[in-house]
Amino acid sequence: MTDVLTLAARLRELDDDRLRRVIEARGIRSSGIDDVFDLAEALSTPSAVQQALTRVDRPTLAAVQHPDAADEGTLAAAEAALLVTPPPAKPYDAVAERLAAWPAEGLPASFDGEPPAFLEREGEPADRLAAERAFTATAAVADLAFELEREPARELAKGGLAQPELKRLATLVGAEPEHVARYAALAAAAGLVASGEGLLAATDAAESFLSATPRARWRTLATAWLAQLPSGILPLLAAHPGGEWAAGLPDAAAWLFPAAGERLAREVADVLALAELLGVTAEGSPSTAGARLVTGETDDAADALDFPASGDSVYLLPDLTVVSPGPLEAGLDARLRLLADVEARGLAPTFRISGPSLIRALASGESVDELQGFLERISLTGLPQPLEYLLRETAERYGSVRVAPDPSGEADRRSRIEADSPAVLEQLAVDQALGALRLRRDGSGLVTRLDPDVVFWSLADAKYPVAAVDAEGRPVHLRREPPRRPAASVPVDHAAVILEKLHTAPAEPEQGDSAWVARQLDAAVRAKSVVTVAVELPGGKLVELTLEPASVAGGRLRGRDRGADVERTLPLSSIRSVVPAG
Repeated sequence: MTDVLTLAARLRELDDDRLRRVIEARGIRSSGIDDVFDLAEALSTPSAVQQALTRVDRPTLAAVQHPDAADEGTLAAAEAALLVTPPPAKPYDAVAERLAAWPAEGLPASFDGEPPAFLEREGEPADRLAAERAFTATAAVADLAFELEREPARELAKGGLAQPELKRLATLVGAEPEHVARYAALAAAAGLVASGEGLLAATDAAESFLSATPRARWRTLATAWLAQLPSGILPLLAAHPGGEWAAGLPDAAAWLFPAAGERLAREVADVLALAELLGVTAEGSPSTAGARLVTGETDDAADALDFPASGDSVYLLPDLTVVSPGPLEAGLDARLRLLADVEARGLAPTFRISGPSLIRALASGESVDELQGFLERISLTGLPQPLEYLLRETAERYGSVRVAPDPSGEADRRSRIEADSPAVLEQLAVDQALGALRLRRDGSGLVTRLDPDVVFWSLADAKYPVAAVDAEGRPVHLRREPPRRPAASVPVDHAAVILEKLHTAPAEPEQGDSAWVARQLDAAVRAKSVVTVAVELPGGKLVELTLEPASVAGGRLRGRDRGADVERTLPLSSIRSVVPAG
C-alpha cells in the first residue's frame, strides 16, 4: 500500500500554489479531507493516481519508472507532481502499483522508443485559403457577438447552447450549427461572451471587438485558441511549424501521453477543427500565420494573413437594401448593423433597412438627422426616395409608445406605458408575446411590477416604436446589459476548500507528542505501512524498532516487531518519532 506517511510529510512542506496544482491535477474533492493525512490518502487512491498519470508525458513517466536514470529536470517534474519521493527518488507505492497494472489494461509497460513520424508539408502553405477562412471566422464571431448582444441565447443546464438556439444562431450567423458551437466556445475563451442566469450574452469586451479591424479581431481569437491548447500540445506544434498537423498531431499526442485516451483524442480533434476554421491551418497544415503563432510570434502572425481591403462606401437601393461592393470598415459595419439587418454575409455583405431596424437605432441614442447624414455620406447612389419616406415616417412613429418609471413608487407599479393611440394600448394589453410583463390597465396607460428597462427591451424586441423616458418625460437611452453570473452557478473550488481546512486545522503537535504520534500511527495502520519508531526507554535511551502497526487504542500501539518477530504493545507516550521503514 501507499506510503501515506512519506506523502503526508511531503505535503506539509508544500506551499499553497503547489498544493493547489496537485489537488486540481488529481481531481481531489474536498469532502472528508480535514488534514494532510486525509489529503495524502485521497491522493493515493488508484483513481487519483491514474488521473495524474494521464496528464504526464513519456519522459516524465520514464523518470518515474527509473528515477536513477532520469535527468534532473524531468525528475524534478515527477517529484513536483508527487509521483516520486524527494531524493533519493523512488515512485510512491500507489504510483508503482498503478504502472504495474498498465500492461493488463493495454497501456505501455515501458516508455522508451521513438515517437511516430510527423510528416512535413510538401510545397508552400495555403495562405490564400487560410486568409479566407480567417476572415470568415472573424466575421462569424462578430455576427455571433452582435446577435447575443441583441438577444442572449438559452444554455443547457449541463453547459453549451440548446439545439434550437444553435439553429437560430446558425441562421443569423450564416454558419453550420457545429461551427457556431465552436465559435461560441472560442468567443467565451476570448471574453467576448459570458454565461449567466442560464443565458449566453455578449460582454462589454464585444464592443471593442466589433469596432476592431479584421487583423485585430483575428489576433484576439488566435490568442484565445492558443491559450486553450491542452497541456503539452503547443510544444508539439511548435516543433513542427511546417508539419502535417491533421495527420501527425493525433498520433504524436497519443504517443506522448499514453494514458490520456479518449479525453486527449477529443481535445486534439477540437484543436484541429478550430484551427481550420480560424485559418491557423489550411488543408491540415499550418499557414504562415499559424506557424508564427505557435512559435511565439503572435504579434506578427496576423500580418501574414492577406485580408481583403475594407471600404467605406455602399450602394443604397430603392428597395431599402444596402449592398457593399466589398468588406466594410469595422466602425461603418458596426453602425450599419445597428440601423439595418444583415441579409447576406461574406466579402460583399448585404443589409436591409426597415422600420423596426431604424427604431432600434433610435432607441440606442441615434437621431433621424444623424442617421440620414450617415447614410448620405456612405452612399454611392445618393439617398433613394423610399428611404427618405421611411426615415420621416419612422421619426414620426418613434416615441408613440413610451415607457417610464411609475410615479407612485409602489412595488407592484414600477413601470408605466403610455401611447398616443388607445388602439395601440389595447394591442399591447392582449399581445401574447408580452404576457410575461403582466400588464394591467391604469387610467390612460398600462402598469407592471417590472423595471422600465425590462419593459422597454421587451417592447423593442416585439418591434413596437417604443422610447424610454424619465419621470418628467425626457428621453433616456438604455443599454441592454448582459445577464449577471449568479453565485449559485459558480462551481465549488475544492482546492480552496481543502487549503482552508488545512489552514484552520488545529496546530500540529511537536514530534514526540502522543497526539501527533497517534495520528501518524493511525495513518500507518490504515495504509498497512511498515514504520520505524524511536522508543524512549527508562533512563532516556532511544531504541528503534521496525513495526507493522495493527491498532492504536487506549494510548497504546500494538504491532508486530519485524526484527524480533514478536508482537509488541508500546505506550504512545514513550514513542518519540515515527518514520516510514526504509
